[in-house]
Amino acid sequence: MTETEAREKLKKYGQEQVMRFFDELSQDERQELLQQISETDFSVLTETSTAEKKDERVIAPIKVMQLPEIEERRQALEEKGLDAIRKGKLGAVLLAGGMGTRLGSEDPKGMYDIGLTRHVYIFQRLIENLQDVVKIAG
Repeated sequence: MTETEAREKLKKYGQEQVMRFFDELSQDERQELLQQISETDFSVLTETSTAEKKDERVIAPIKVMQLPEIEERRQALEEKGLDAIRKGKLGAVLLAGGMGTRLGSEDPKGMYDIGLTRHVYIFQRLIENLQDVVKIAG
């Protein structure tokens, strides 16, 4: 991919800032960046924000469901979620970090044992929950 092709691709997705320091890179670094741009599917950026742009200066509470509403709609909500998983429209990100000092532990929070009858760690439980849902979704 040439520099011109890279700039055109980035412009198409509003990502021109990626080339901001291009001229300061070594020849090898430039080639590596062009390769990464060539291999990156920027079309996912258009899929992540389909909602209408709102005034970002306005802070307003989001609508939340209370437990009774969740229970009332549980089956429909679960099916909607499983359908999204099956169609590859849902993902999960686990951001790990921080120590468990407020939990009374010197270990990272993810290593905190939350088990009552057996050893179960926070990260372990989160991953097991995700695996259970993926299994249910097939």
